[in-house]
Amino acid sequence: MRSANDHISQPSTIMDTAWWNDFFKFGAFLRLPDEKEVEKETQILLWSGPFENLSELSENEKCGQISIGYMNFFSSSMELRKTPKPPFKSTMTDLQKSLQEFQKSLKIDKNEFLETQDFKNLGFKDFEKTIQSILGKIQRGELEKAVPVVFSRTAHQATLANKVSWMLNLLQTPPNLNAFGFWEKEFGIMGATPEILFRRKNGKVTTMALAGTMPRSEIGKRNSLLKDPKELHEHQLVVEDLQRQLSKWGWVKKTPPRILELPTLLHLQTLLEIDGVNCGVKELILQLHPTPALGVAPRAYGYHWLSSTSDQEGRRVFGAPILFSIPAGPDSVESEEFCLVAIRNIQWDAEGCRVGTGCGVVNESQPDQEWQELQEKFNSVMLMLGIKGKNA
Repeated sequence: MRSANDHISQPSTIMDTAWWNDFFKFGAFLRLPDEKEVEKETQILLWSGPFENLSELSENEKCGQISIGYMNFFSSSMELRKTPKPPFKSTMTDLQKSLQEFQKSLKIDKNEFLETQDFKNLGFKDFEKTIQSILGKIQRGELEKAVPVVFSRTAHQATLANKVSWMLNLLQTPPNLNAFGFWEKEFGIMGATPEILFRRKNGKVTTMALAGTMPRSEIGKRNSLLKDPKELHEHQLVVEDLQRQLSKWGWVKKTPPRILELPTLLHLQTLLEIDGVNCGVKELILQLHPTPALGVAPRAYGYHWLSSTSDQEGRRVFGAPILFSIPAGPDSVESEEFCLVAIRNIQWDAEGCRVGTGCGVVNESQPDQEWQELQEKFNSVMLMLGIKGKNA
């Protein structure tokens, strides 16, 4: 329920040089979905740390008392954080102006900016072995789909100049992407994901099946996603899984599959909705994560099997839930829970930076086509972050 301290700060917060320096040590941001009937301009929520570590939520607790929650992909325990002050809301115009002024104040060496060629990834032969292993299990009837992930890595550190540049670029991505970031100490993540795990407000949960991909460059060369048997099969596995997981709370409403258009990629998307989901946030997350869009189908096989395949040790937060608690507003009696699926992002830590890309493997998959899809997704992340250069 709403408490005296559960609110959003007014945009009068002074975002001066000192504030931005502190923010990029411990901070988070979320571009709110565009709701033009409510807001005249896109709104951004910003949390400034340092963050307080919270203990694990019990099954019956909701997330009103936390700010940020996240978990590693192959884990069932959540890392929970709370800021000493509630987030504040800024308009896109005010935020970009202030952040650009801060960027100008920095003494930047152009050589510190990361370039595409700085990233090295797994070779095709190792990837092909993983694909063939998955296809073998599919043909033996052990599973229907699995999603391997390939990581492009660099030992270069994420400098302050990089983080500022990435954030500015992410804020300019299309509104059907969810721009976000969270960092503390040496760990951080920034991205613009098209996928949400769920959004819950006043007991109503909305989620999506997002699976099936085509690069825009292949429009006219391949069947439409809505007529592609392989992509439709992959997508339907995710839809059926989500319906099954949500049905414990009642009747699930869903839309027909449609095409989500992004700058360089097209995806199949189905929206699902259910009312009256009043369980704890941890239960809801674990009921939905991981969907077959990032894990395996059927779930009963156990997605932990994926951790033993090539390059999966770098998943960490990639493809996992990252939860933002949006304090109650005038039209709500409780906080809103906005949980993203952390794809299309860059992660960094003491070892450097990495960008993950995944692909859904079903019986009809071809290794060459899946590899090409991974390259397209990697390039789309580079474009969103404003990282330039040629793909090595």
